[in-house]
Amino acid sequence: MAVLALLHEEPMHPYQISFKMRERHMDWTIKLKFGSLYHTVEALLRDGLIENVETGRDGRRPERTVYGLTERGRQEFRDRLSDMVRLPMRDYTDFAAGLKFIWRLDPAVAVELLRDRAESLGLEVEHLRQVIRMLRVEKRLRRLSHIELEHAEAMARAEIGWIKALADEIESGKLEWKAGHLEPAEMELKEAR
Repeated sequence: MAVLALLHEEPMHPYQISFKMRERHMDWTIKLKFGSLYHTVEALLRDGLIENVETGRDGRRPERTVYGLTERGRQEFRDRLSDMVRLPMRDYTDFAAGLKFIWRLDPAVAVELLRDRAESLGLEVEHLRQVIRMLRVEKRLRRLSHIELEHAEAMARAEIGWIKALADEIESGKLEWKAGHLEPAEMELKEAR
């Protein structure tokens, strides 16, 4: 999608695509593998989503091929983008998997790990704020150019709040430290409340 999005703007050669991805900090919101960029370009070419627009050489540099979107590529980009914005997709994160089994840790260790995560996320939020500020002030980009970074910041801030509340519940004993089904006596007590 990142390659299609950039080629939607103008035809480019892979090196330009890679440069723009880095320049726009796309790695904050898209899992980028710059080493496989040429394979991605080859796959898009093979699938008829992009085409060779021109091939040229600048001085003694190696020959470079400039690629552009085909009409099919433009339609595929719009369709995928529409689905990405409209349809919630389940993310299978390591953190969610860790939460599933967190009760296997000592509660004090779990609290410490959660607080460490919240602190790391706080650093990430600050970094995102700096990047957003830099894009607005130094690069003079409009807000729409980096709303995905705003989203990443908002999600990190929300996660920090949730993590801190969870750590407090574990620390206070409010969150029972036993997973699985409620025992009959626990069920009766819960229903009585």
